[in-house]
Amino acid sequence: MFSSSTPSAAQKSDTDKHHGAFPTWQKHLTRFWALIVDHPKSVASIILVIAMTLFLTLNVNGYWDFALPLRGKKLLALMVVGYAIGVSTLLFQTLTHNPILTPSLLGFDSLYVLLQSVLVFSWALSASPVSILLPNLCLRFFSCLAHPCCCFNCYFQKPAKI
Repeated sequence: MFSSSTPSAAQKSDTDKHHGAFPTWQKHLTRFWALIVDHPKSVASIILVIAMTLFLTLNVNGYWDFALPLRGKKLLALMVVGYAIGVSTLLFQTLTHNPILTPSLLGFDSLYVLLQSVLVFSWALSASPVSILLPNLCLRFFSCLAHPCCCFNCYFQKPAKI
């Protein structure tokens, strides 16, 4: 009347036929994906270290004295630029209280390219490099400090009471 809790051999083979037992490779694959889902930052860090190592060492062909310093500087520059873009996007989205807003969506990068093009076109006939660098420096200073301050004031200015 009452059956035991462990299935018999006939019941096991019957269950395997109907539901299909997972092979061991599928069990290992399931555990592997569970590990990835449980530790995404660790997996991303491992992938990042592998990519950095490949970037530094792939196709060097014995010219280590030349390749490592050059590629190391490039890698450092890439990391600094990536960090700066992340921080600037976070600050921009925090100040505007809009998580999907980016400077390129508002056209600030196009405005900067336009100003740079006008500057280069305006001073292209000059032979002195100092006359190009000084206005370019002033333009960069203005675009990096004054323009965001003006935008901040426009976004967060209290409406006038009537």
